[in-house]
Amino acid sequence: FEQTLFYLYLLLKTAFRGEMIQVNRQVGFQNFADYEERKDLAWSDTYRWEAYRMALNAPLKTGHVQSLEARLTPVKDREAMVQKILGYDYGKWFADQPFQALPILEQSRLDMERAPEKFWKEPHFYVLHFPKRSDDPLPPRFLLQCRHYSLREDVRIRAEAIAEAMSVSPYLCSRVRGIDGCANEVNCRPEVFATAFRFLRNFQSTELQPPQSLLPSPMHRLSVTYHAGEDFYDIPDGLRAIDEALYFLDYRRGDRIGHALALGVEPLVHYQTK
Repeated sequence: FEQTLFYLYLLLKTAFRGEMIQVNRQVGFQNFADYEERKDLAWSDTYRWEAYRMALNAPLKTGHVQSLEARLTPVKDREAMVQKILGYDYGKWFADQPFQALPILEQSRLDMERAPEKFWKEPHFYVLHFPKRSDDPLPPRFLLQCRHYSLREDVRIRAEAIAEAMSVSPYLCSRVRGIDGCANEVNCRPEVFATAFRFLRNFQSTELQPPQSLLPSPMHRLSVTYHAGEDFYDIPDGLRAIDEALYFLDYRRGDRIGHALALGVEPLVHYQTK
């Protein structure tokens, strides 16, 4: 009887774990998005905060991970942008203490003055990723607007907030190393993010200068990642998305394409699953 109960426990545990780490047999980004949205429905603020803390601490405490890239969605206000990064950084060590924005902000300024290299040497850093979404249907009187007009405006506001925040916060400059385009790419082309990405990658501020002992380059710039060719209707469609990302986002040596599965998928295997 006990063995039977233990066996049932293992089955339930495996099924529950499979839901948490998304190991069902479905493919495509929408399947991933469904799981992510389901977590937000189930987790309270306490568990969500613990998940953030563990996401940073668990990989780093083994000693095998030398550098960890954490991704966050940028907000539309420069002060909120700084506060968001501070909350994650200080919550990494003090998860049992409630986040007090103003004292932590003051503490971070003191830390930057006392040891500016500290934050550049942290094993984890942040990449701000802009989510994609499908185009909003427009009423007939707005037909003269470009496609994805509302998303382009949203991306512009967030990009300007990032630039403003990095212009006044040495702390933020030391923690944010790049930008990214994420989420479901179907029905959202790379051109939507072209202006914002070119603006941010060419953005320069005296605050972006890292300690010379760490980065010898004269000016630190944000690096670029864009997820393309990850989910697509057909292989040529995925290849087109990759090509457009390289072209519209002004890709340079060292920039990354996220996943780019269309470049490596075996056509026969791909079409057999359709």
